[in-house]
Amino acid sequence: SFQGRDILSLKDFTRDEFLRVFQVADGLLPFARDRRNTDLLKDKTLLTAFYQPSTRTRLATEAAMHRLGGHVLGFSDAKMTRAGDFYQESIKDTFHMLEYYGDVIAMRHFQQGAPAEAARWSSVPVINCRDGWGEHATKVLTDLYTTRTELGTLDGLTFLLVGDMRMRTMH
Repeated sequence: SFQGRDILSLKDFTRDEFLRVFQVADGLLPFARDRRNTDLLKDKTLLTAFYQPSTRTRLATEAAMHRLGGHVLGFSDAKMTRAGDFYQESIKDTFHMLEYYGDVIAMRHFQQGAPAEAARWSSVPVINCRDGWGEHATKVLTDLYTTRTELGTLDGLTFLLVGDMRMRTMH
């Protein structure tokens, strides 16, 4: 079960956990494909803490929560909050506060390791939606799911990555 668990790095996943995520995604595929809503998460709130600009990741995360009947609140511009304004609250102080507003926090930050730091102080799970030059766990998980769906397997495949090897999705 992933209940109560942070998703900070895909290096923390076992093969069986990847397969379980894919199995759940397969079950939810009709809602995404047909743009249907459900009330599976009607009593849950996702808090988005995006310290860095994002279009696809933030909107995909928020849309998924709405599609599943949950609620979303948060910020997409940290400069408009005490998390990133002149007073610059620490991650510890910010996440001690944010944990009371949601059941899970999706975080994007410009500093590598920031989601792991946030998870140290949060009593609710933190999902890494990119951390500087670190990982973009949600993006790679989506890429792996798409590859498996299109090709039927991940076993025995050779991947060619073209681009700047410093980029987070290359990790």
